[in-house]
Amino acid sequence: MTVVSSLVLFILTILFFYDHPWVVVSNTYVLLFSSLYTYASTFETQTIYGDFKAYKHVKTDPDFALLILSEYTSELSAYHVSLLEDYLDSKPLYGQTFHTLTFFQLLLEHHVFNNDTFDEKIFKRATYFQTHKHAYKRLITKQTHLELASLLIYYFDKCHLQKERDQLYFWYKDALSDSKIKEPVKAYLDKQIAHLIKESDESTFLNEKENIKSGPMYWVFKGLPSYYETEQKRNEGYPYFDLSCDIE
Repeated sequence: MTVVSSLVLFILTILFFYDHPWVVVSNTYVLLFSSLYTYASTFETQTIYGDFKAYKHVKTDPDFALLILSEYTSELSAYHVSLLEDYLDSKPLYGQTFHTLTFFQLLLEHHVFNNDTFDEKIFKRATYFQTHKHAYKRLITKQTHLELASLLIYYFDKCHLQKERDQLYFWYKDALSDSKIKEPVKAYLDKQIAHLIKESDESTFLNEKENIKSGPMYWVFKGLPSYYETEQKRNEGYPYFDLSCDIE
C-alpha cells in the first residue's frame, strides 16, 4: 500500500508538477524510500524479520508470537513467566535454537534481578552451560546472545557458587578477547561484570554515559533514554539467594 500511494503521487507529480524540479526530486526520493521499505518488510533472517514476515509468523506460530510479545515487555508478569517456563520445559537442556536461548535469557534475567526464590529448573539449565565450555563460548562468539553469557555469571554469583562463577568468567574473558566485538564494547562489558560480581569497583567508569556500550548494536539503542536507564539500574547489582536452611 505504501508503494502504491507513493507511485500514484509520483505519477501525479510528473503529470502536473513537471516544471517544479524540487517537487519531482522530493517525490522521487519518497518513491525510492517506500520501495526500499516494502522490500525490507519481506526480508527474513534468523534474528531479523520484516513487517510482512513478522505478521505472517505471529498469525501462524505461537512461539514466535511469544517472542515478539517478550521483546516489547519491560517486566515479566507471572503469566508471562509461566509461558516461558512451559516452552523451556518442552525443550532439552542442550537446546541451542534462537527461541530457546532467547526465552532462557529472559527468564534468567528475571531470576537474577527480580526474583529472590531459587528455581531448580533454571539452575539445571544454567549448569548445562557451566559444564559445556563450547556451548557457553558460542554465546559470545556468535554475539546473538552475548547478554545470556554475562547473566550466567551473575546467576552463579547470586547462588554463592564462586568456583562455577569464576570458571564462566574466565571463559567469558577468553572468548571476548578473541571476538570481533569493538574494543569500547569489550571494555564496558568486562568492567560491568567485574563490578557486579564485586571483583573491582568500576562505578566511576560505569556512571559515565558515554562509556555505556552494552553490545555490538548499542548505537541503535543509544538514542532511547530507557537504554541508559536500564543499564544504570542493572549496574546497581542484584540480591543474593538465601540458600541457608534451619537445622533443628
